[in-house]
Parts: sequence; C-alpha cells; structure tokens
Amino acid sequence: MGTAQARAAALITSHAKPGVVDEQHSILNYAEAPRVGDWTLRSALVRLAQPHPLRSEAVLRLVRRLDASIKPIIRSLQQHGVTSGRSIPDGEQDIIDVRLVDLADDPDVLAAYHQRSPLDDVELAAVHLVGLALELDRLADTLAAWADAGPENPPLDEIDRTCASVLRQMNEQGVPEEPQWSGPRGARGV
Repeated sequence: MGTAQARAAALITSHAKPGVVDEQHSILNYAEAPRVGDWTLRSALVRLAQPHPLRSEAVLRLVRRLDASIKPIIRSLQQHGVTSGRSIPDGEQDIIDVRLVDLADDPDVLAAYHQRSPLDDVELAAVHLVGLALELDRLADTLAAWADAGPENPPLDEIDRTCASVLRQMNEQGVPEEPQWSGPRGARGV
C-alpha cells in the first residue's frame, strides 16, 4: 500500500469518529476567524490597505470570489461534513472541520480516499474550493501576525505569491468572477 493509500486509510478511520463542528474555527470561516491578537483576515486587510491599498483590494477580491462560490454549498458542507482533528498552526487549540481540509492539499490522497470511501457530490465539488480557502487561511495567519506586530514591513512577497497562486487556480477551476458593482438599484448615471 502506497503512502497516499495509507494516509487515506488513516483519514477514513479518523473521520469515522464523531465530533462537533466549531464554526468559529472552521476553514469555511477563514476570513473571519480570530487569530493572533484577535486579528482576522479582513481586519488585517484594513491595516494593509493604509500603505498598500491595491494589494489589500487584490486579496479581498479573491476572498469575495471564493466566498461567493462556497456560499451555495456551505450549509450542505456544515450539515454533512465529517470532522477531522486538524490543528491550528500555533498548536494552541484544536480545530474541528470538514474532512475536505485533510483532502484538499494532496490529489493522490483524495483519489485514494474517494476510491475507498466515496465523497458525496457536494463534498467532491468543494475539495478545490477548500484548498483555495486553505491558501488564504495561511495568508491570514501571516497577515494577522504582521498586523499584530505593527504596520512596518508587511509581507508583500507572500501576499503577491498567494494572490498569484489562488487567482491562477480559480481561473483554471472556473471559479466565477465576482460581478462588478454598478451602484445602488435605481441610481442614475451622471
């Protein structure tokens, strides 16, 4: 049995255990989850917008685009998600989440898992979206740490790398673009 098959078997066993979904720490709440110093991704983006408004806007557009794609299936994921024991990177608390978190980063493990314990259609469709949320979640950790330390030396290279990676994947996967806002309904153009 290869490593992907072994990891898939271990995850199937882990996911069979009951758990409680903590929505505050769910990957599906990546933009609003409190982090270092109670900074969230969105609040850190406000701080970033002061010296770097275009970068802040670029991240926020990706967040909105991803959230718009997750929104139609979020209730189904929350109701039918199987929990896992993923830990928050700082190790201070456990995070309970849908099994997709464990499957989103490795396509070989996903394939082996799905072969032995098939995912339902909603979960299968959401694997790539959760993978994108994980990338933005990692950026959120970095931005929260930066915001908590003060406004000097923002992690611009990591912001640029993450934005480029997430945008490329969204385009490859056909994640719909965020519709352009045309102003309030009934407003007349000048």
